[in-house]
Amino acid sequence: MEETRMRWMDKREKIRAVQNDFEHLIHKDPKFSEFLSMIKRTLDTAVEKKLKEQRNILTQTQLTQNLISRPTTEKRLSNARSELEKKLSAVSSQQRRLQARLHWRKLRDHVADRSRLLEERKEEMSGKLYSTRRRQLISEYGVAISTNVDLLRAKLQIEEKKLIEKSKELTKFVPKEKMTQAESTLRELEQNVARQSRKLADLVLCDEQQPEEQESGLDSRAAKIIEAARRFESAFKLKRYKEAAFIAAHSPERKLRKRETFDKFKSAMKIPTSSSFSVPHFDPPAIIYADVLLATEPNDFETLMCIQEAVRWKLVRKITFWFHQRDLKFSLQLARLLEYQCTCIGPFPCSCGLLDLAKLCYERLQDDRYNSQILDIMLRQGCPRKLALSYAAKRGIDISTAAASLARYKQNSEP
Repeated sequence: MEETRMRWMDKREKIRAVQNDFEHLIHKDPKFSEFLSMIKRTLDTAVEKKLKEQRNILTQTQLTQNLISRPTTEKRLSNARSELEKKLSAVSSQQRRLQARLHWRKLRDHVADRSRLLEERKEEMSGKLYSTRRRQLISEYGVAISTNVDLLRAKLQIEEKKLIEKSKELTKFVPKEKMTQAESTLRELEQNVARQSRKLADLVLCDEQQPEEQESGLDSRAAKIIEAARRFESAFKLKRYKEAAFIAAHSPERKLRKRETFDKFKSAMKIPTSSSFSVPHFDPPAIIYADVLLATEPNDFETLMCIQEAVRWKLVRKITFWFHQRDLKFSLQLARLLEYQCTCIGPFPCSCGLLDLAKLCYERLQDDRYNSQILDIMLRQGCPRKLALSYAAKRGIDISTAAASLARYKQNSEP
């Protein structure tokens, strides 16, 4: 490219030199000056046109070389933009990491401060609870003893009055046996009063001198129960029913697993009064508590209570899940509850599903005494006559019982 440019410059210089010589020739020969001037103008026009074409070609060649040799402005801007975006993303990611680190550091400090405050509060409350519980026990026991002492004193005064009245009435000889009996009664009453007074005094003295470690076990249990009740009330007020149910189900010594707690969950959301209400797409608070309760070794009463609440909400799928996934204690009361709650009119398969659950409950009992109930449920669901008779023969059901069940559901269709 540079060589082409130099050649073009040399050619231009030569043309200028020829033009200067031609101009000098015109001035030197005035006779032909006009003719030579016309020739010079024609040649200058042709030369300028040729030089302009060469200049345009050179410019286009240079532009082409520039386009080929280095990227365009748009490409450079796009490259710069991509580089800036990469740097910005790196800076933003580093900023997010720094913010996350700062957040976790603040959270760690906050948790440490809260744990320290909780420990201090726990120590303070343990001392307060101990002293409060101790004073309460002493006051209750002291009131009970003082009332007993007052009653004994009143009895003693009544007996003394009676003896004085009898002594005034008696003018004759009083038998020695009655006198000794009255004296022994008075002596026993006085000893009882003195004993109760000493007991009260010993209790007060024990409160002043006995170390606190002797009752730490009782106070720790009481503190745990009080703390569980407080956490339960707080979670229930905030409508965190799952957390409240977990606290109540795992309460110390099962103190919160009682009928009042279940009634409280039931009152949080009542069943609609209409008989044709639809099954809710979410678990009510009582069902949430029942689910947690059945997962923590429930007794027979808790099982019946939870199943009955699920039946009231028409949650047959939830009961089926409990039957297969929870370690329930099946009982005759549970089977009869499910059987009697079914309102489907046979003989045809039960539409609500409670009869199937009752049959499963009877089968889980594994007792031959309930084979007749299973046969009755089969016939109620439209079981064919031959299949029912084969089941009765296989299970050893009495013929009269099977005949009575078949007569009750005589409209069953043959297979």
